[in-house]
Amino acid sequence: MTTGTTSSHPNIVLVFTDNQQASTLACYGNEEVVTPNLNKMAEDGYRFDNAFCPNSFCSPCRASTLTGLLPSQHGVHSWIDDRNMEEWPYGWHALNGLSTLPEILKANGYRTGLFGKYHLGTPTIKAPGWDSWVTMEDGHVRSFYHNRIFDNGENYNHDGPSVDFFTEKALGFIAEESDAPFFAYLPYPSPYG
Repeated sequence: MTTGTTSSHPNIVLVFTDNQQASTLACYGNEEVVTPNLNKMAEDGYRFDNAFCPNSFCSPCRASTLTGLLPSQHGVHSWIDDRNMEEWPYGWHALNGLSTLPEILKANGYRTGLFGKYHLGTPTIKAPGWDSWVTMEDGHVRSFYHNRIFDNGENYNHDGPSVDFFTEKALGFIAEESDAPFFAYLPYPSPYG
């Protein structure tokens, strides 16, 4: 199992859910929702108790999370319409040219992996800073099942639930033997609307 943690370089797992308010989680006080695994992660890890959504659309929020910038600074102001993908320049990513969290962590010795909904550009081509790249074709969620997957250069259809699939891929990445710390980013396509 990967340890890779030193006091100055902890392993990082960042779970990013889609269109979900904190008030819908037990670890933030909701007594009607049963989320024991998330509660345990919140208890043992770092919980964002004073975080704010920089924009009501998912692409700008993802861009802000990965750059630390506001939409007015990174330029992503609305959801990216992947139905127009054929019009994009080859390999286009909305954050090209900006300093991103995976690039910064990679430059500091981290292994980096994205496992989930990217929705910031061309899903078939790994964005800068990522060692492992497992995402889905559609940024705009159409289904939690039967998704086209781009998995480190391989393309295939996955019929099962996407959240379970991305979790398993992230767990495999985390379990890889390495002395380097890791950054596993899980931008789930759910719960969505």
